[in-house]
Amino acid sequence: MKKLQPTFFYPCETLNNNTSASTVNLTILTDIVVFPDVFRKQQAKQKQRMSVNEVKLTTAAIAFQVRGTGPETSRTFAIGDEDHTLGNATRHILMQDSRVNFAGYSVPHPSEPVVHIRVQTNPDSGCTAVDAFKDSCKTLHSQCDEVLRRLEEILPEVQEDRLRSEKLILGDAAYFAQEEESGEEEAEEDTYQDDDAAVDDVMMEVADSA
Repeated sequence: MKKLQPTFFYPCETLNNNTSASTVNLTILTDIVVFPDVFRKQQAKQKQRMSVNEVKLTTAAIAFQVRGTGPETSRTFAIGDEDHTLGNATRHILMQDSRVNFAGYSVPHPSEPVVHIRVQTNPDSGCTAVDAFKDSCKTLHSQCDEVLRRLEEILPEVQEDRLRSEKLILGDAAYFAQEEESGEEEAEEDTYQDDDAAVDDVMMEVADSA
């Protein structure tokens, strides 16, 4: 495999008044998935807090899909809630891989927050499209970590912002987990109450018949 030259990308699409470059969510592209349901619920919760003058962004129906049939050297990867920033960066890294014959991306429609990344590898390389895509995502992930590390060395407030964001994410994860547990307990309690009511009805029928 050709050694990939380090190329750094600033994940600027996530920058706003409350977040930093450290909050970019690249974890869905590797084997690590950090609270995918929590992010969905956070987005829905934020939509409810938005004022009438703000634009409500749509949420993708999918988080990640591998599309395509036939030879394993050709696949399309659909990634939800991402756009040109991630698509172009991933395409650039894929094209540096000698095993890859073709790499491209597209955003089918501006109203749908989904980016499609197409990968075709050389059949003689013995590398599948999925393996090439995984390697490129790991490379991009490490590059973003390196950019963040250097940035935090220069600007300590960036590290403080990252730690604050991670604390909020973990706090929301615990909150939603507790909500789900309480919901399950309420459902079980309702079931028990229904069972008790059914038993009471049977006993009343028996008493009436006697």
